[in-house]
Amino acid sequence: MFFLYENSCLLNWSKNKDFISCNFKNGVVKTKNIIFATNGFLKSLGIKSNYNFPITLTASMTRKLSDEEFKSIGEPKEWGVLPVRPMGATIRMTKDRRILIRNTAEVHSPFSMSKSILQKRSINQQIGIQKRFPQLPNNIIKSSWSGIVSRTRNSSQIFEKIDSNIYAVGCYNGSGIGVGTLFGEQIAFKAINEKTNEIKTIEARNKPTWLPPQPFLNLGIKTRLIYERLRARSEI
Repeated sequence: MFFLYENSCLLNWSKNKDFISCNFKNGVVKTKNIIFATNGFLKSLGIKSNYNFPITLTASMTRKLSDEEFKSIGEPKEWGVLPVRPMGATIRMTKDRRILIRNTAEVHSPFSMSKSILQKRSINQQIGIQKRFPQLPNNIIKSSWSGIVSRTRNSSQIFEKIDSNIYAVGCYNGSGIGVGTLFGEQIAFKAINEKTNEIKTIEARNKPTWLPPQPFLNLGIKTRLIYERLRARSEI
């Protein structure tokens, strides 16, 4: 039997014989089987820690555009644009006339981002909006937030049985909710020993490659992000 336990931070976990103990702030869950699908938090839980690392993204969304503002940008239908370069901006126009932009990616603590740091990232998003829509006012952003994606060295995903009763899935490398949904569904099938064509396809892919230890890992990641940011500076 499997349970889904949501909206609680898993502090740590351990295995004793055939049982896994998951420790939360307000209690402990013990189980004989578990699927770790925490994506950007796999590394902090010690899951395949030498094969994945978290990247923090920040995004902002504007208030609803007025009729005059919407008309000034051509009254477009809903649309979305992905960057050519990895560090370029992802931009969307929503059905209710809001602009959403994501143009930052960095090595940062996956557990928190202060309001002041988030505000600095929000300025980058305002610059990105002004660059594309200079006719819009410079105080148009209504909300900003951060989120975590999980990356591997060779852009492969984690999808495997790591112990007799422990499964792990994650590292979608920013490819979107569709891939995450598919892998989550298929790891559940794998956990109950059900065979599918999708599992065969997933397991035929290259496995994530080994990552160097700290501090070399963070140094390498930061250097690569700086390089990609320079390459994508025209897309920010």
